[in-house]
Amino acid sequence: MTIIKKLTALTAAAVMMAVSTSRTAPNIPLKASAAGIEAKENSKDLLLDCSSRYGYDHLASKPKGEQLQKLYDIIWDESVRLWKDASADLDKGRGSYAVTGLKQDLSALGISEREAAGVLTLFRNDNPMFFWLTPDAYFEDGAYVFSVEPGLRPGRVRSAAQQEVTAYIKETAVNARKIYGTSWGKAYKVHNVLITDLYSAFHENYNYISSTVYGAAKNRICTSEGYARTAQILLNYFDIDNYFVSGW
Repeated sequence: MTIIKKLTALTAAAVMMAVSTSRTAPNIPLKASAAGIEAKENSKDLLLDCSSRYGYDHLASKPKGEQLQKLYDIIWDESVRLWKDASADLDKGRGSYAVTGLKQDLSALGISEREAAGVLTLFRNDNPMFFWLTPDAYFEDGAYVFSVEPGLRPGRVRSAAQQEVTAYIKETAVNARKIYGTSWGKAYKVHNVLITDLYSAFHENYNYISSTVYGAAKNRICTSEGYARTAQILLNYFDIDNYFVSGW
């Protein structure tokens, strides 16, 4: 029997909000994407509205910061290209991976596979809209291979999934905006809307989808990670400064 329980707390992941506790705190502007383009609530570019750059900025503090940021930029460009070309079917890679054809030689950047895997983690934490991007880095012959979850390899499936996610974000944002207009109020309302709308995934409900915003949009079922990533997207959409953290 499937066990379903309302989400009441975050255990494995959380979104930390840099918002004043004052209910009258002004909206906090957030710059989004690796390119540093300022996010504008309700702009025509949903990807920029719903992304952040904490991970990207953090990479600059590392010894190979420029090279690491270069890989981040490469992943960003390919992610945006794939989002816009959602109808394209992808090829099969090693094992069950789906691949776009991008293979970045790490020796050309002077970074290791371990460092590249760290870049991917930060990228996914900055950009939860790219829910189809595999959480585990895929390497082949010394190159990072851009890979997508196998279930989203067909273009028609991925395109429909992106449409569901986009519609869910906009619909939920409208519901979260109804009462509070301040940053604190919007963040509070986002939390309340999500814990009312979503169910927590346990046992056979758990899969990759449930740990992303796609789980919220498609089934209204999420793990704590899926809740956190969905909340992160909505806070970014409202230009409320926040960052994603994970742990046990």
